Amino acid sequence: MASIQNLVVNDVGDPEAIVAVTVCRKITVGEERGVANYPTTDFRVRKGAMNTEGTVLLAGLSYTFESSPGRFFQPGDVVGWVETLSGASDFFQDES
Repeated sequence: MASIQNLVVNDVGDPEAIVAVTVCRKITVGEERGVANYPTTDFRVRKGAMNTEGTVLLAGLSYTFESSPGRFFQPGDVVGWVETLSGASDFFQDES
């Protein structure tokens, strides 16, 4: 069963933590398609430590964090980090 959360992501201060809410294998994040003038911003995702270089994704794309084989993300697990490259926008977090 999928669980979708909403979060505000920006380029100010530390990146936003992606925290598992349910027991799941995958967590996909991306900008909400309903924001005005979608897509509006490129963004960076980081796996592991907050200060890793990360991967930059173009506006309109999404990124999926996947658990290790045979393992599930548990509620409260920080699976990664996300930040916009400019400004702020509404993002989704889809767990499955």
